[in-house]
Amino acid sequence: MHSGTFNPKFAANEQTPEQRQHIVEQALAISRSQDREPSAEAHAQYARYVQGELTMEEVVAEIMQGKILRAASGFAQTGR
Repeated sequence: MHSGTFNPKFAANEQTPEQRQHIVEQALAISRSQDREPSAEAHAQYARYVQGELTMEEVVAEIMQGKILRAASGFAQTGR
């Protein structure tokens, strides 16, 4: 680990930026294998995870919140 300290915010396998980057790369590979490219917003959230600003749970919640807000905005504009 980088500083030799354990950050309880992250699991043992996601303590360092390198470990978190590896997890992101795996997630991206899975998405791409299903012909889905994550949005620019998702990539920005993943970068924040790698830097240790967010947990993966927070990343998923923020991405989902963005999708919900976009869907609600589309509904409000179209009435459907």
